Amino acid sequence: MLEAISLVQHNLNRGRHSLQSLFQIALERQSHILCLQEPYLFQDKGPQGSGLYSCISHPSFRPLLPQESTDLSNIQNRPRVMTYIRKSFPFEVNPRFDLVSDPYMQVMEVITPI
Repeated sequence: MLEAISLVQHNLNRGRHSLQSLFQIALERQSHILCLQEPYLFQDKGPQGSGLYSCISHPSFRPLLPQESTDLSNIQNRPRVMTYIRKSFPFEVNPRFDLVSDPYMQVMEVITPI
């Protein structure tokens, strides 16, 4: 059984290289959850693109983005936070969009066995 949940919180200032370094640090420290401010995100603006923001994938972590606004014309709707969950984390983590839907914050529910 897991004794403690290891969490890393960091402001990436939209830096791709900062994110890659943070993944490496999180793996070395065996962190479970990465809470990011100003994450590196890219927007699919091509002719067939959706206009939605995407994040970098990693083989050991799964991303959880805040719920995106349908108003893609406003740059203020760019997600300002996001979370990565380690794939080997034994508990279920779900975003709670019913509690808050805001690009500046995320609410996560961690479900553990009794």
